[in-house]
Amino acid sequence: MKNERRLEEYLMKNLLKGKVEDGVLTFNGERFYIVDEQAKIFDEDFKFLPSTDADVDGYVYIFGGRWYTQDLETNVRMEELKHRGSACQRRPMSAFLGIHSGHELLNGVGLYKDWIKKAKFLGVETLGICEKHTLSGVIEFQNLCEKNDIKPIFGMSLAVDAGMGQTYDLKLYVKNFSGWLNLLRLSKEINVEGRSSVKIEEVEVAREGLIVICDPKTMDYKHVKDYFMDYYLLDTVEFENEEKDAWYVENLKAFLQSSMGPVASYDAYYLDQPDYVAREILWAVAKVYSLKSKNQYFKSFNQYAVEVIKLFEPGNESWKTLWGEATKNLELVTSQCNFLYDTVNRRLPKYVMTEEESERFETKEQLFLHLIKKGFEERKIEKSQEYIDRLKEEIRVLQKGDVLDYFLVLYDIIRFAKKEKILVGIGRGSAGGSLVSFLLGLIQINPLDFDLLFERFLNDGRMGYMKECDAFEIENEDGETVTLNEGSLLRIERREKEMIIFVEELREGDNILKY
Repeated sequence: MKNERRLEEYLMKNLLKGKVEDGVLTFNGERFYIVDEQAKIFDEDFKFLPSTDADVDGYVYIFGGRWYTQDLETNVRMEELKHRGSACQRRPMSAFLGIHSGHELLNGVGLYKDWIKKAKFLGVETLGICEKHTLSGVIEFQNLCEKNDIKPIFGMSLAVDAGMGQTYDLKLYVKNFSGWLNLLRLSKEINVEGRSSVKIEEVEVAREGLIVICDPKTMDYKHVKDYFMDYYLLDTVEFENEEKDAWYVENLKAFLQSSMGPVASYDAYYLDQPDYVAREILWAVAKVYSLKSKNQYFKSFNQYAVEVIKLFEPGNESWKTLWGEATKNLELVTSQCNFLYDTVNRRLPKYVMTEEESERFETKEQLFLHLIKKGFEERKIEKSQEYIDRLKEEIRVLQKGDVLDYFLVLYDIIRFAKKEKILVGIGRGSAGGSLVSFLLGLIQINPLDFDLLFERFLNDGRMGYMKECDAFEIENEDGETVTLNEGSLLRIERREKEMIIFVEELREGDNILKY
């Protein structure tokens, strides 16, 4: 009975829809036998031990204070019970913009996949990140959101120096491509130039395409009047430090009474309330201690609303107006933020041939092949079958990845450096595995002399076909659907023929190529 009561409390605390009766949990259409808390769960080989004659689909058991389910097999799966199905709540919250995941090193907790799993559980349709001074997780976040039919929004928390010793945080959310570029510029000041904050004037200059939300936890309302802000954060954090908590409440009241609009969002650094301990452990590792709080977790609509109501005295109904305005502003923010990172088209620089090169070669592909052939002559390498086969495979992969411009740009840089007597290294890392790089003079190590693998440098798995708009689709050799227009097909066909002819001529030792 004791174990059943603990499970019922766990279900209620984690908003899980389940029924406990006669030692069985009915959950998501399945029945799980409740394992006694005194029972031995695993054997020495980490096999699941409990068994029962009851008509069930699996087992549910407590381990380390958390509940897990297990199917009828003995191989342990450790599938945690929480965040499954749909949450037991009056209504879902349409959006949440305050994720601080593990990408905010030694401060945020959790992987994006776990945040998104809870978002699906809570019925959230739009999700935003605002990790401090980092955009490292943008592509991963977008990909996972799209796979789970969630709209991603990119943001970043930024430390701002307002002068006179005043530093506070702003939340900057991206509306469009201009906003993305501006956010990158501000991020560069922190992560490239090594600054701990940016000046408020720099934010003003880079404001286009961004939604600016000030944070009452860090920004004293006395200093907000002279600056531009779109909204303020309606954060319900409770600090354990009484002095800080009292200051925050008074400061937030000033914002509530201002003409500035609230937005229904808050900072969440961990998924569930008990996980606050994990964040404090991270602080201990970093040897940086911040103000403690036990409620900066990813809340449901109801949990967040209850905390907002607690900001007001009992009987004060003005919270309803505030709540209505804050949720409306949240919808406005999410409707304006529609930027997605382009994961289809590449933005690598294109190589522009010199006048002399343009006179000698019709295409950059011809120049590329000429330089490889020239490399054989300058290196005084015999065109053996081993070299021919290796070169054929490397060119195939480079052609598939459409990175010939990349190699020509590097060739141009190395050529310029040598001409200006600038010291150039012999090469480093996996680049030493590329015969093409060796023949172009980008590195000084012959990979075949040391049995180095080209696949460590580039391979099919990393070099997909490129897509183009206003075109038709084909299927490549890996079974992937590829969109190409007629010009692209002709270009690829021409390249393939040029590469084949080139390799065959190298094998035969002929000098038929005009270039």
